[in-house]
Amino acid sequence: MGSFFCWQKIDPSVNVQLLEYDKRFEQYGSDFTFYDYNKPEDLPGQLKHAFQVVVADPPYLVSYKVCLSFNLNLC
Repeated sequence: MGSFFCWQKIDPSVNVQLLEYDKRFEQYGSDFTFYDYNKPEDLPGQLKHAFQVVVADPPYLVSYKVCLSFNLNLC
């Protein structure tokens, strides 16, 4: 989560998108997209293959390696 805020402060011209399960972050408007790691390919079409850099901050899960492997396949 911290990476999201850092990128916005370092260079506001960089396109940063927060993919998050916690809907409390909807307060960030169009910078927020609901994301459920249980459905890693369920993203809006305009976000698929749209970024040059992906910073993943996985949740504290027993199966975090599985979570990351699914997510990285979307890049």
